[in-house]
Amino acid sequence: MEHASEERSSVVWVSPFSLGGEPRLALSQCPVSFIGAESVSLIEEFVAHVAAGGSGDIRKWAARRVDAFTVLYAEMKKQERAEHGER
Repeated sequence: MEHASEERSSVVWVSPFSLGGEPRLALSQCPVSFIGAESVSLIEEFVAHVAAGGSGDIRKWAARRVDAFTVLYAEMKKQERAEHGER
């Protein structure tokens, strides 16, 4: 049940992709507003990190980088499992 302060918004974008039978992502705002220069930079850093073997002391990383890498790693593993027919 929604709270009185929450408003229902119209869906303006639905992802064309679905992994492993999960529901597709739907947004009530333009997805471009969610992806900025920092997002692109973090993705590039993640790709380089994985290519270099993925080592390093995360205690020295910025919290935003740790968060981004955690999400990207989980999504990468989810994609790998889907490609191999695993859940």
